[in-house]
Amino acid sequence: MSLTVTITTLSCLVAACALVGLPRWLHPSWSARVLVTAAIAASSAVVASIGMVAAAFLLQVAPHQTLHLPGAPLVIGHAPVSRALGAATTVAVGLMMLSVARRSRSTWRERRALSRGQRTVLDAPEPLAYSLPGRDGGVLLSKGLRSRLSRPELRVVIEHEVSHLRHRHHRYLVAGTICAAAVPFLRGVDRQIRFAVERWADEDAACAVGDRQLVARTIARVALDGTNSAVLAFSGSGVLQRVEAMLDEPPITSDLTGATLLATTGLTTATMTMPALPIHHWVGSLPS
Repeated sequence: MSLTVTITTLSCLVAACALVGLPRWLHPSWSARVLVTAAIAASSAVVASIGMVAAAFLLQVAPHQTLHLPGAPLVIGHAPVSRALGAATTVAVGLMMLSVARRSRSTWRERRALSRGQRTVLDAPEPLAYSLPGRDGGVLLSKGLRSRLSRPELRVVIEHEVSHLRHRHHRYLVAGTICAAAVPFLRGVDRQIRFAVERWADEDAACAVGDRQLVARTIARVALDGTNSAVLAFSGSGVLQRVEAMLDEPPITSDLTGATLLATTGLTTATMTMPALPIHHWVGSLPS
């Protein structure tokens, strides 16, 4: 791993973690997009740089015939990888793959269990609200929730969950979860993505009902018996901060500001990530 690759990889990580402190005046829809973009770029840089070192080490210890594979000389490079570094990076790549597989399987099982147990959720005495993506999904409101909330409050919950489905927020959560599973340093970014997604749905609900105080009150009431789930739930992360945000002035809705920040983040992180992804070398090494 060259010094350039190391510096750019660390820079991607630092940049992604620094974006956790995005200003509150920025609309959460843009915050979520910016955070996901940075998380994907940072995790790609880390996985690629560590993976290249591990691959170089494995090629060094592999039979000599493997050196004739396309791109093998470029992976190995000019300087051999030490046994200690090679073994450490190989173990790191294995742990990354295992972590991502476990997290992906856990999320898939949870969603499948919720999909199969929709009737159980609907009949539950606890106040539960979920948005379940997919062809057979939809908004699930438990009997306990329907009996405790007024009509206006129920509308807030429904509008919130519909926003999750309309904007496909589950994809943002999956991206954040996978990136954090591969690179634990991105767990803070993953939490902020979840918060931004919930705030996004809160703002959509406030626009639909036209009453920010009603949304704040509903969030507080439902969250008293909150759930912690990988499936989008109304009582998601950062309840206190969400209530405070709804009692404050609405965020700026300028698409120009958000799009500019997103484009800047994407261009910057892509430029920083490229040294860790030597795709052009691989393409050039392929036989014509």
